[in-house]
Amino acid sequence: MKIGDLVKHKSAWHTAKGGIFPASEEVGIIIEVKDGTDHFAGKSYSAWGKYLKNTVTVLWPNGNIAEGFCGASLQIVEKI
Repeated sequence: MKIGDLVKHKSAWHTAKGGIFPASEEVGIIIEVKDGTDHFAGKSYSAWGKYLKNTVTVLWPNGNIAEGFCGASLQIVEKI
């Protein structure tokens, strides 16, 4: 994954506060890619960084910016 790629949620369901909901079909654009080990550095759960590989920041069509997505949880719709 790299900056500019168009992505959507890979799973058909996602967990959020209050329960499990169908995942949105909205397509977002990756605006930042970080190494997972950097994202979790200095935190008590820093070992997760080596499993997540990289984290991405996604800009969704409604204007929300979501930080810290695991790259593996997103499906690339179109590579730029």
